Amino acid sequence: MDSRSARAVFVMLGYMLSKINYRTLLFQDYPDLDSDQGISEFVCNILRYLGACVPKQADVHLDGQNKFYELDLTTTIALDEAIRRHYDEWIRNAPPEYQKTICGSSVPCSMSYKHGQNRQIWGTELERDVQRAFWEESANLKNILVYRVAFALHLQCTPVQDWEDRSLDEIHDTYGEELYDSPNPNTRERIDDLASYPMLDEGGKEMRIYQPNGEVVFRRYAIVPEDNEAFCGILCDLDKSRALFIAPEVLDIDDSDEDDIDIDPFRDDNDDPNDVGEFDDHAELRAHRKQVKRDVKFRFFPAAFTHTIGQIQADGPIRPLARKVEAINRDVRARPGVGPPVACSRNQIYNDLSHHTRLSAGQHIAQRGILTGTAAGAYAHTWQSESIASKSYGQVSSILPHSALATQIRNVKKSYLRFENVFTIHINRLDPSLHNGRAFFDHVVEPVLSACSHSDVCAAIKQSTVVLRHDVFPKLYIWTSTPITILMEEIWLRYVRPVMEKRRAAGVRQAPSSRSRSTPSIARLGMVPEPQWIEILAILERSFNFCHTGNAICLSQKLMQQTFTNRALLDGYMPLLAGALKLNSADGAIPIAPLDLWPTTEDGQPLVASKTSQVYTYGESHWSRYYAQFRIKHRIAVATATIHDSEERMDLAISVLGDIVVQAYQEDVVEMVRRAVKAVRDDAKLRPNDYAPGWVETRRTSFRQWHKRKNPLDYGDDYDTISLLSRAIAIRDDARIDPLPQAPEKSISVMEFAHRLYNIGTAQRRQSVVAPVWREGATWHTLHVTLAHGSALLGQEFSDAEKAKRLTKAIADAVLANHVHFFPNKSGDRSSVPSLSSWTYLGNPPNAAHLATSRLDSVGTHLKRKRTQAIRELVENDITAKWNILECTIESYKRYMTRTRLPEDWSWNGDQSLEGNEEVYRVYQWAATRLANPQRDWCTRLAMHLAFLLSKITPYVFSPDVTKENDFPDVKRILKEMEQLKQNSPSESSISIIRKLPWIKKERNGAHDRALYFTQAAVVIMSWIDPDSPVRKQIENVNRKRELIAQWNKKHGLGCVTMIKLGVLYGAGRGVLSSPKTGQNYFARSVDDLMQWEQQVTGALGRSVDGAYKLVLTVFGTAIANRLIESGEMPSISLPRNAPSTSRLGSALQAGRRTSTAIDDSDNEGGHPPQRRRY
Repeated sequence: MDSRSARAVFVMLGYMLSKINYRTLLFQDYPDLDSDQGISEFVCNILRYLGACVPKQADVHLDGQNKFYELDLTTTIALDEAIRRHYDEWIRNAPPEYQKTICGSSVPCSMSYKHGQNRQIWGTELERDVQRAFWEESANLKNILVYRVAFALHLQCTPVQDWEDRSLDEIHDTYGEELYDSPNPNTRERIDDLASYPMLDEGGKEMRIYQPNGEVVFRRYAIVPEDNEAFCGILCDLDKSRALFIAPEVLDIDDSDEDDIDIDPFRDDNDDPNDVGEFDDHAELRAHRKQVKRDVKFRFFPAAFTHTIGQIQADGPIRPLARKVEAINRDVRARPGVGPPVACSRNQIYNDLSHHTRLSAGQHIAQRGILTGTAAGAYAHTWQSESIASKSYGQVSSILPHSALATQIRNVKKSYLRFENVFTIHINRLDPSLHNGRAFFDHVVEPVLSACSHSDVCAAIKQSTVVLRHDVFPKLYIWTSTPITILMEEIWLRYVRPVMEKRRAAGVRQAPSSRSRSTPSIARLGMVPEPQWIEILAILERSFNFCHTGNAICLSQKLMQQTFTNRALLDGYMPLLAGALKLNSADGAIPIAPLDLWPTTEDGQPLVASKTSQVYTYGESHWSRYYAQFRIKHRIAVATATIHDSEERMDLAISVLGDIVVQAYQEDVVEMVRRAVKAVRDDAKLRPNDYAPGWVETRRTSFRQWHKRKNPLDYGDDYDTISLLSRAIAIRDDARIDPLPQAPEKSISVMEFAHRLYNIGTAQRRQSVVAPVWREGATWHTLHVTLAHGSALLGQEFSDAEKAKRLTKAIADAVLANHVHFFPNKSGDRSSVPSLSSWTYLGNPPNAAHLATSRLDSVGTHLKRKRTQAIRELVENDITAKWNILECTIESYKRYMTRTRLPEDWSWNGDQSLEGNEEVYRVYQWAATRLANPQRDWCTRLAMHLAFLLSKITPYVFSPDVTKENDFPDVKRILKEMEQLKQNSPSESSISIIRKLPWIKKERNGAHDRALYFTQAAVVIMSWIDPDSPVRKQIENVNRKRELIAQWNKKHGLGCVTMIKLGVLYGAGRGVLSSPKTGQNYFARSVDDLMQWEQQVTGALGRSVDGAYKLVLTVFGTAIANRLIESGEMPSISLPRNAPSTSRLGSALQAGRRTSTAIDDSDNEGGHPPQRRRY
């Protein structure tokens, strides 16, 4: 039914319901069928009272969830009478579009009537007569379109004590003289002398005999004691059961009536292709005799981890029953050629044990995840969740769920194999004479029941089943699930219950002390079960569910795949928990689950199996908070797994908290954009003319590409990320050329942004959440949890103000690390929510001259050029934007020297190793971590500036060895001046003296790699100048052994002479040029002197090019400065007249050349032999 027809039907139903005074309806006589406003409110009102789901506007269909409307019998009768009386009047007064819609394009509407559930309709002849009378009185099928009914047959197996042969006279008197040895009329032979026919075959089984109609005749009575209540358990043999559905059959088709075949006028193109008999009809139309392979879709549900026995569900009948149904269809169809009147659409073969262990479908104890939901109740944050959790814990405290289920199973004395078939009967395909209740029972219901219990059908089922002794079934479920239940009980008693009892004893409620949602307290956070144990309980309960139901849908598709639990269960083995769980044999096989080793997604998020249980029990809000805490604990555990120092662990943990907040914020922004794109797409379906052709799909494609980016709020390589975002949120392609529409607040600092996030995280109510945080997202929940965890980690040693400062700083550092450059802000003073049409930048505001709007020209090049120009301008002014050492000259460095992110060619990967030099490696790691934000403090700025300058003169980064290379000018004078300096007091004048030594070139690996050398130099310089550096502390402590310094000088070529030239150290005595020794001939500069030097360097590089040139001239000398000018590093500076070309530098620069293999080898400035490893 199309949309307009469906709406007309709803209007008609509303009119008729109003005639019978059915509740209070919002009613309009004949609303416009093409209008969304009015008709949608009207339809929503009707559907709400009819108990159905509200369909989308312009997408109203009578299918899916909107198919069934529940009315009681009295209302249904009244509605039927109203339609009979008032329909003609209603359609006569309706506008023309209603008359055309209802009468021209409609299809019959139907109502479903349920009755007779669990009614026994098959028994003795007297009971059948009672049923005939019931059907004759209550069933009138003339106005029924489809009749759907389920018939169930129960099969049981009882241990037999003895057998008693039936007399021949009894058999012949009951079944006649005509008996056969097979039910197959094509192969059977008649038994003329039953007395001589063997009773048993070679295997000791009864030799069956059959009536002419194929029914079996039993030749013996089974003797069972009257007081015997030991019923055996019957399950399907899953290996043999496949033959019930998949083997081909040969259909015997008689084409004698072929001339009378016509097209079925009632044929429905949407008929279930699995309807039995469909192949029969097609075969009649095609040929006299064909072999058709009829496969029915079926599903196996293995029982008790056995893999070979269990239950079956199918979308059609078993093969023997299908043949019987085909025969019934030939007898009852209205005429040849119509579709099959009777079709078996569903089939189940299962043991009814589940009926004894559950109240209703889905309420089996093994299916409810009770332990998981109870353990997760400790994370409750509302009064409603607290009440549920408290009630659940009280129930579990009295008896564990698996123990209760075991008790139920032991109390089951008998069970049956239930053979259940659902038949769909198309009344309009039946012979009209069968439309009354009695004829329908005699010619349809009774034959169908007879077919279900036919000996062929029962024999096929028997051959495909397994019988378990009464003392084995149903205890088999208890035995096979014992390893799971033992482990669940151990985890509950060891890791969950003590925490829950501790909370109860301490009086810590699981919800806030008021109805407002406040920040979780430290007490509550410290009294919850560790999340990995909740997830392991979820895995075990899902496995327990699979043991009892065999339904693979209960298995988690991600976590349980990584732990190989799914694979083990589906292959017929016991559950496996690889990687997630370990047994500590030293402590008596106690289960342990290291959180840092927990399985994760590709992006490092912990996998879970408890979400369904928690959402079902407590709701989405509860789940969001729980998972936020799980992510926090997991991230901290992974980050600090190898850190043993308590202070370092705390600093790293606080940093992780900030990163989690920023990642959650980015995910919220992505979700905001996704919803906006979807909303426009839905609107375009209603008003396609309002959108340029292809633009809606362009937005969708742009979003798909954008949201996959690792840093969605970054500019991206060649500005592609922000361009994709701009296209994803733009309403029209020619609307604006801005990279992003700007908010009234054009830009703020990163620290201000972090302050706002922190303040919102302390909000007591969701209504208090304002921009930049999206109220509907997960950031607010994440902020709540992270702030509480951060406060708990910092402890009582810090004041509230100090905690706020530390946490805000962590958020700011995470903003920089995740390259967040812009965010959606409120659109004005009257607004408090973030808007995608209002973006604020982090950093300096962009140049407004480049953000003017413009129309798209004929080929789009003007818009593209303007947009690219505006984005480039943004990047140039953004302190968090990307930059590159190799593309940056000394003259242009002033535009990048304030960037808060490392250059893209930063070469530190964090995995370098120093065998036997762990202390040196630890210093390297410490320095690299400090440099993550180049603008952190004066130390990081000075290290970055000096390393940048040093990288520009590579490979001329070495000094000559005065003990071997003394043929350069003034060497003797330099040595003399240094010796005189030692005789006086140590002075920083040594820096200017040693700078007279030339910078020379030495061929070593890495000396030509500027990015690599820049990284190394920054790390080493940072280690020399930072007051907290382990290297500097050893230099300043004269009473401390200096093993670190000895190792330090062996591992790189950036020795003390280079550091003196760069103004980092100062020397005293000529020994610093031959055999330097800490505290004797070289010393660390004071912090005040270094801070002053940083101001000089920063000022020189940040001012005009003349300042940079003078700094280079001071540090490196005239020869190097001229070389840099000639190479284009300072294009605004011209070479002085008569300056020698750098290609003809004096021989003194070449005299010290020697070959080595690694740039980190010592150049004998420290008097040590070369080494091969830098880090």
